[in-house]
Amino acid sequence: MNREERDGSGRFDAWRRCGTLGLFAGLLIGTATSARAGSAEELARLEEYCDIGTATACTAAAVLHSSGEAGAENPQRAAELFDRGCSGGDSAACSSLGLLYEKGRGVQPSLERARDLYRMACRDGDGTACANLGVLYRDGRSVEADLARAATLFKQACAQRDQGGCANLARALEAGVGVVQDEARALELYGDACEADVAEACNNLGSMLEEGRGGNEPDPYGAARLYLKASATKLPAALYNLGRMYESGTAVRENMTRAVELLSEACEAAVAPACVSLGGIYQRGDKPPTDPVLAERFYERACALQFEEGCRRLGRPSEPLANPSPGESVQP
Repeated sequence: MNREERDGSGRFDAWRRCGTLGLFAGLLIGTATSARAGSAEELARLEEYCDIGTATACTAAAVLHSSGEAGAENPQRAAELFDRGCSGGDSAACSSLGLLYEKGRGVQPSLERARDLYRMACRDGDGTACANLGVLYRDGRSVEADLARAATLFKQACAQRDQGGCANLARALEAGVGVVQDEARALELYGDACEADVAEACNNLGSMLEEGRGGNEPDPYGAARLYLKASATKLPAALYNLGRMYESGTAVRENMTRAVELLSEACEAAVAPACVSLGGIYQRGDKPPTDPVLAERFYERACALQFEEGCRRLGRPSEPLANPSPGESVQP
């Protein structure tokens, strides 16, 4: 099974669900236009309050500029307003500004500045900042890697109801990385985060159910439902996990066409085991027909990603996967 580690709740775009098309298209477009006009008026009011020193108004205005809800996205203006909100004592603004510095949106990228802002906001009780700071410690970016410190920060984030932090704490507990392994607690945290629509949590919970972890019997049907939910967000690991289920007919009706679609998306997103699975499908043939050239191409892709099985199928030596994430579990 392929698992995912979340980068922190601030690091993922909101998952958007497609609206109904066809007869209702005009109504939806009209509603969106009216909402945008309302947001523009709201933005003007927020900026007025920001100008007289209301820090939370600066933050709210920055969010509208960053998301484009009141017009075109303007990350530079968002950064200016988050800075004013942060200077005014709003920890959420400091956390959001840190994310902009980490991503280089509207500002010159600076992990050091992001780290300092996350620390400040985390000390003031912002769960997202604690989660994002934990990721820096986990990955050793701008700080010396410290898995125990990362786990502590994820715990702080989770206590502040940041479900991204809870998902990362669950991953640490599942693998026993930086904390004492506790699979039963990991299952609980994954479940809560999945209910809050954290796709990585749904995927990882599915992996645990499929393997029968945490003292439970294997539940491939429950796993398939979770992979389906997570794959709706296009999470690469979930696309792979659901794709291999369609390939094998495990807990779902075998559907090679659907399997190829899902595995292709996952392979394109650099999930190396998905590339190996596709190579095997085209090497074996039947549905779809045998295509040795395409099979080799997928094995090449997996080998280029330093996945040993892809190189082995090409008859080549390989190097171990470079810098795997702590506790990461990737299997062909």
